[in-house]
Order: sequence, then structure tokens, then C-alpha cells
Amino acid sequence: MEPIMEPIEFAHIEIEDVWLVVAFPAADFAALSPEEQQLAHAEIRARVACAGFHGSVVTMWQSESGKRFLCEAPQGPFFESIRYDQLHSQRTGILA
Repeated sequence: MEPIMEPIEFAHIEIEDVWLVVAFPAADFAALSPEEQQLAHAEIRARVACAGFHGSVVTMWQSESGKRFLCEAPQGPFFESIRYDQLHSQRTGILA
């Protein structure tokens, strides 16, 4: 897999005293294999760190079956319960 080079929209938000960076990759992210998605998520985490943002990094996208995400295990129940559009509407910038 080639690295993700295109800009990625993100939201840097605080929820209940926890800072999060939620990245919203392009629609073709859904077509990647699970292994490629994990590699891309690692690249996104590195880009977030290089940009100087703090907080846990979550990669969230829409697929044919609905909302999907990659995050730290303890955060999974929260992201299961929240709607994609709720977080997507809080975009604050673009990771170049």
C-alpha cells in the first residue's frame, strides 16, 4: 500500500475531559483491506503527532455497512454510540 498523501479532514475535540483527534479519510479508505486500514491509521497517528495535536487518534469513515472506526479499545463503546455526522460536523481542520 502506498502511504496516504492526500489531506485528511479532522476534528480536534474534547469530550468529558478527554482530547480526541478524529480523522475522516477519503471515501476510498473503505475499500482498503483491514491490514491496509491499520497501516493507514498508524500513518494518520504519526501525522497528527507531527502536526502537534494532542489526544487519542481515531480514524472514522463511512462504508456501505455504515460507520466504521479505528480507535483504542476502551473508546470503542463511545464511538459505537455516536453518529458519524455528529463528529463529522465538528471538523476543525485538515491534516496536510
